[in-house]
Amino acid sequence: MQNKKTSLSLRHGDWTFIPFAGKITGEKIPMEKNKFTFAVGEATNHYHTLHVSKINDMEWYKQENGSYLVIIKEKAFATHPEHSTKTDLEIPIGTYLLRQRREKDWFSGAVRKVID
Repeated sequence: MQNKKTSLSLRHGDWTFIPFAGKITGEKIPMEKNKFTFAVGEATNHYHTLHVSKINDMEWYKQENGSYLVIIKEKAFATHPEHSTKTDLEIPIGTYLLRQRREKDWFSGAVRKVID
């Protein structure tokens, strides 16, 4: 059975995996393991990590604005101690833009990253 690509955004805590069909840009991050920690919770110091079976099953690109592009060649699982209490988030094969969620204070007009 072949894995299907998704056209839906997937949320993992304060990060969102957004399906991406554009040109791959940014600095390629060399893979050293079959997992990659893409964020650390500012308040909790917990890690957001993407796991795959084999080291070559994903490629990461750091963007100038701090977001990431990731190419997932076989299904992957996003883990975080507080968001993975029942099950990890399965990320299907595809290319994704990862962005940290933001929130807006409607009274002051300030926009800030969601702190996890």
